[in-house]
Amino acid sequence: MSYPYWMMGALCFMGMIAASFLPETLNQHLPESIQDADDFGKGNKFWTLIPPSNSSDEAKKESP
Repeated sequence: MSYPYWMMGALCFMGMIAASFLPETLNQHLPESIQDADDFGKGNKFWTLIPPSNSSDEAKKESP
């Protein structure tokens, strides 16, 4: 039968669900210690986008 295909499909689906709970790292300083890693992503809502950092906006304003 096709049990191996169903098993691989189920494992891929479970991996997709598990990966969706990882915090977003775009425009974020990555943790450098265990404590930083423990605090990383706390306070962020699930399924929200992090607004872009203001440093790139300030650099655009300063350049002529």
